[in-house]
Amino acid sequence: MVFILSCHLFVCVFTDMATGHSKKCCEELVAAGAINTLLQLIQTVSRSIPDQEVLKHALSTLRNLARYPHLLQVLIQSRSSVQIIVLELLRLFQYSVVISSWKLMYRILCSYNSFQNFFQE
Repeated sequence: MVFILSCHLFVCVFTDMATGHSKKCCEELVAAGAINTLLQLIQTVSRSIPDQEVLKHALSTLRNLARYPHLLQVLIQSRSSVQIIVLELLRLFQYSVVISSWKLMYRILCSYNSFQNFFQE
């Protein structure tokens, strides 16, 4: 179990760093289905300290993807993405990773289409 968590953490840290520096990397990850994978990961991590590190980097990666309007739209249109992020935000309010959740939610809500999508579901 520790080995699997270490692998998840390594991948999340690397992906967070890569998406923070490369638009092309963001586009390739989105094309490969990374948004749904990250959303599933966010839903499955526990509240342990190591899992919170994984969660922090997963949210930061989504925030990096959301910097680009065309990728933000893919995130918004992903099934239940807004609901997953809002629920995680509410759960993490007491933790330090709340900052990444708020920044990501801010980007989503600043998008004109997100308001329509959010209230239509």
